[in-house]
Amino acid sequence: MINARAADACVHSLVDWWRLAGVECTIAEEPVNWLRPKLPAATQAPGSAPAADAYPDDLDAFTAYLANEPTLPESGWPGQRVLPAGTKDATAMLIVDAPDSMAQAQNAHFNAETSRLIERMMAAAGLSMDQCYLASLSLSAPPPGAVDTSCAELLAKRMRHHIKLVRPKAVLLLGDKASRILLTINEDQTDKYLHFVNHLDGKVPAAAIIHPRLMMEQPAAKAVAWRSLRRLAKVWA
Repeated sequence: MINARAADACVHSLVDWWRLAGVECTIAEEPVNWLRPKLPAATQAPGSAPAADAYPDDLDAFTAYLANEPTLPESGWPGQRVLPAGTKDATAMLIVDAPDSMAQAQNAHFNAETSRLIERMMAAAGLSMDQCYLASLSLSAPPPGAVDTSCAELLAKRMRHHIKLVRPKAVLLLGDKASRILLTINEDQTDKYLHFVNHLDGKVPAAAIIHPRLMMEQPAAKAVAWRSLRRLAKVWA
């Protein structure tokens, strides 16, 4: 026969076991598994959008953020990040959707031939490249299908903050992908009107032209692009 002391010890041992398992309160609706391993602290997933005030509010700091931030969607894409080039308060900010994949390896947005075409276009509009700021929506060429709706929204939000920091007099969008992400217009209107790109502090005049790479293949498209650029040039004339 078990004596009282041994029985009491058994009861306490059993109660301690159930308490350890989480059954320690008679009015609890759900059991608590105290043996479950503690989950690691949540971290921001690559490609998730930060809060509006999470981006650095200084252009140099923002550029460093673009170069080093591990949560950007580009972290999961091949190739190096191509950073923007230019200075604050540039007359014109040129925005392309992404660096050309071949030029990206040379830390450039465009190959030499396309770069010369852009330089000649801007010179004809009265600007040297020193008066221009060049940036891309994505810092590297995305793999096929990588820029879905949520990613495009993130890139647009980031670029609007970028425009706010640069404070250009005008924005020139290079290619239909950049214009679709930053403008709300019909495709057949892109070369007929002067547009505006909204950013956090207001809006800036903008024009959208065909990607310069395609101009090399479609010379007739240069005339259409020149009409849009000439219209935009009135902003800084």
